[in-house]
Amino acid sequence: MATNWEYIKAAIDGEIDDGGASEEAAIYYHIACPRYAGDPRAKCRGVDKPTMQMCVECKGEWLEEEYE
Repeated sequence: MATNWEYIKAAIDGEIDDGGASEEAAIYYHIACPRYAGDPRAKCRGVDKPTMQMCVECKGEWLEEEYE
């Protein structure tokens, strides 16, 4: 049995074999928006209704950036 922490890490690392669904859900639901509409890097900038895919892509880019 794994802890919730272990599950989230495995999901984000893509270690769960479900076609990426767990990774996408973990990123979307468990990572707060690191960018806001005023940030020029935000995918939701100027969009009335951001999609889940848009948020996951944006958060994924943020996860891949160097820590500041």
